[in-house]
Amino acid sequence: MTEIATDIEPTIAPPEDPLPTGKQVPVRLLMLALPIIASMLSHTLMQFIDFAMVAQLGTDATAAVLPAGIVVFCFISFGAGMLSMVNTFVSQSLGRNQPRECGAYGWQGVYISFALGLIVLPVILVVPWFFNWVGHESAVREMEIIYARIMFIGVGPALAAGALSNFFNGVHKPAVGLVAAVIGNVTNIVANYALIFGNWGFPELGIAGAAWGTVIGGSTTVLVLLLWMAHPRFANDFATLQTWRPSIMRLWRIVRTGMPAGLQHTADILTWTIFSLLLIGRTVSEDGEVTFDPVQQAANNVAVRYLHLAFFPAIGLGVAASAAVGKAIGQGRKPLARTIVRWATLFAMVYMGAIGITYWLFGEPMSRLLTDDPEVIDWASRLLLLCAVFQIFDALSIVHSFALRGAGDNLVPALILVASSIVIVLFGGYYSLQWYPHWGCIGPWAAATVHIILLGIVMWL
Repeated sequence: MTEIATDIEPTIAPPEDPLPTGKQVPVRLLMLALPIIASMLSHTLMQFIDFAMVAQLGTDATAAVLPAGIVVFCFISFGAGMLSMVNTFVSQSLGRNQPRECGAYGWQGVYISFALGLIVLPVILVVPWFFNWVGHESAVREMEIIYARIMFIGVGPALAAGALSNFFNGVHKPAVGLVAAVIGNVTNIVANYALIFGNWGFPELGIAGAAWGTVIGGSTTVLVLLLWMAHPRFANDFATLQTWRPSIMRLWRIVRTGMPAGLQHTADILTWTIFSLLLIGRTVSEDGEVTFDPVQQAANNVAVRYLHLAFFPAIGLGVAASAAVGKAIGQGRKPLARTIVRWATLFAMVYMGAIGITYWLFGEPMSRLLTDDPEVIDWASRLLLLCAVFQIFDALSIVHSFALRGAGDNLVPALILVASSIVIVLFGGYYSLQWYPHWGCIGPWAAATVHIILLGIVMWL
């Protein structure tokens, strides 16, 4: 993901905020990373609970929710990548002591978010055609259509929540985004409980209730962040109540510099969308008819939910490492940049290594927490064994790709990622089904494991 705006002057750290040295390095790194990690964990926990609630509707619902959600996320990912530049412009303005610019760029991110949300709304009309083309089992397909059509309504609020969080991160107040995320996530869970199962007098909507719960939770997060923007402290410090007007210049700068990041993020998510939609559970009969096994799809979804518990905290650490490395490089402190990467790598490998051991030892009981289908449990526990194998390498990949990004090397990691995704994940996964059909979803996941291991080694090199 390209996040460097070449037309922005580099930020010079103010004298009162010197770069850390010695034992300060890991402490400062953790202080920077913890709010980001906590916010991502909050979102991950919300998704986990959301999935557990949907799983009570049966195997078909368990199989439907991830493919439908990831299709919607393909559209969200482009905007999220683009809007990552809000953080850059806001933090750069803060460093140049231009607080009004901070508020102005925060508002432009909101306008871009809702504009993108309106642009994608017509996609709702082609959702049925798309999932009919994918060809999952009819019961699964019907739920995918219901879930995806409602989730598309929430694209604008989801992007706006990200843009506003980027504003607060840019002004060095990441705790605001964390609190808003927690409030939104709690609202989501409460709405799920009411709407999925028809509690408290609400209609029983099933999987549609889960989708509406997510939309309501995301909208609540946006509302909380907007109210915080209007707080006298931020209104006084960053003129947030005076800089709300749209600015063509600022809008264009965010779009122009954020476009490469959005496109790369979309390409990455699209790879895993194809993986989940067209490879997992795929079988071809002797007469050439393609069918999909809902049991394997459900098992894949269980494994992915547990992967989020490892992946997102490491991403939070990677984001912090990227910021710290960029700051060190900008001040000519390359040895410090290397030290930051070593500490970030150590933290990530210890955490993800522990998660991998947990998958290896407790994969079956963990699967039982999310489903009571014995076939799904069997497949999911085997997938978690594969996930255990690549955890340490995934830590290497995440930290070093973000560190390279912080140092300004965005192109080469992106090309490596795209090439490996296409050749190993997609082609390797497809041919594993042709050559070893009895492996089922283990084949594509074995290809994905090879991809992650090689990616970690190459990024480290």
